[in-house]
Amino acid sequence: MAMGNGVRTRYSIAMHNDGGARVAVTVRCFGKIYETENKRFSGMTPEFFRRHFEKLASKLSPEATIFGKPEVDFSKYPGIVSYTVDVPDFASPIGKYLSFDLPGYRELLKIVDVGEERKTPYVNFVGDVRLEYEIILPENHRPTTRADGRRTMGAPGAIIYTGKSRSFGNRIYIGHQLLCYPGIIDSSESVAVDDIHRRLNRLHEWRIVLEPIREKGENL
Repeated sequence: MAMGNGVRTRYSIAMHNDGGARVAVTVRCFGKIYETENKRFSGMTPEFFRRHFEKLASKLSPEATIFGKPEVDFSKYPGIVSYTVDVPDFASPIGKYLSFDLPGYRELLKIVDVGEERKTPYVNFVGDVRLEYEIILPENHRPTTRADGRRTMGAPGAIIYTGKSRSFGNRIYIGHQLLCYPGIIDSSESVAVDDIHRRLNRLHEWRIVLEPIREKGENL
């Protein structure tokens, strides 16, 4: 499926040794998302614009603050929304470890959750959703479990998921993509979609734990 309707969000995260981080967010809007967001931003007053981005920052942490000036450009296609947030408590210390959740990941889970309470299961989004992360790790830290690789799973006609992860030096690159198709999900597809949701909802998929790198001869 081409990027006819969808949204691509990239998080560039530069972490500090104390668990803080500067998070640069870039959102590219396509298709109906472009039309909806263009209309919304064109009608915003300066005060509502400010509050909108403050609310986005608060999703990362109540302590987060906007750094610089957010930029919105729908004069070209795709439409682009970008902003940077300083998050002093991005990662939580747990003993010698640092732990943090991937921002925006829960929104991805909501799309895959077809909902047991619905009489007729369906996907509540149609299009291409992508989450991309570039994470610069704090000095002398590494992830405890995440491995490089690529995987695909899906329910043809409903949802196709592709994930990838790789590391290079002190950087981690993670990508998630959902291709969501219109229509009611039949019983066989529903089982497959539930399996995707169950797998993506595992803690290690959205929470990253960092451990200090032991120097030769050093006791931690």
